[in-house]
Amino acid sequence: MLESLDRWLTILVLRIVPLWCTPNQITLTRFFSIPLIFVLYFAVSPWAGTAVFVLVAITDFIDGRLVRGRNMVSYWGRFLDIGCDLTLVWSGVGILWLDDIIQFRIDSILAWLLLLMLVREIIVFASKSYYRVRPSDVRVFKSGKCKTAFFMMGLTVLLLSTVTTYGTLIGATLVAGAAGCSLLSGIKYVRLFR
Repeated sequence: MLESLDRWLTILVLRIVPLWCTPNQITLTRFFSIPLIFVLYFAVSPWAGTAVFVLVAITDFIDGRLVRGRNMVSYWGRFLDIGCDLTLVWSGVGILWLDDIIQFRIDSILAWLLLLMLVREIIVFASKSYYRVRPSDVRVFKSGKCKTAFFMMGLTVLLLSTVTTYGTLIGATLVAGAAGCSLLSGIKYVRLFR
């Protein structure tokens, strides 16, 4: 069932996105949208910043569909996508820290989960760089996709936690799910690069 949904979503994205639009253009748009998220979140409202964060996060899904659907995998694009993803999610964490939603203290479980995820991201990114992995060698694990989905949802809920009830608890739970998926996919990547 999930495979048919995945196929259907790919077809939908391929029909909506014009042929002249490349995955790398979408990825760069994600990167250059990050300052806008900060400005909207702090200068306008958390709702506005979070809305743009969600829209920008969706572009990760769209460029991935384009890459696979149009067979446009490139060495540069693979690392650009990972770098922009990391920049987006850790910018979200930065907003949470600046807004005092996350406090990096020794007794903060959420802070430790985020630290675990950050270390995993650095190890996987460094492994891919060190081994000069060709785009065709990089497999996308379902646990990695789940990590990204849980992390983006968790950050979205946490970004709105100043204006919603139970947002911190729900967001932290989603981040915990992301940490579990992150650990699992990190182990798979390390085994792949050994």
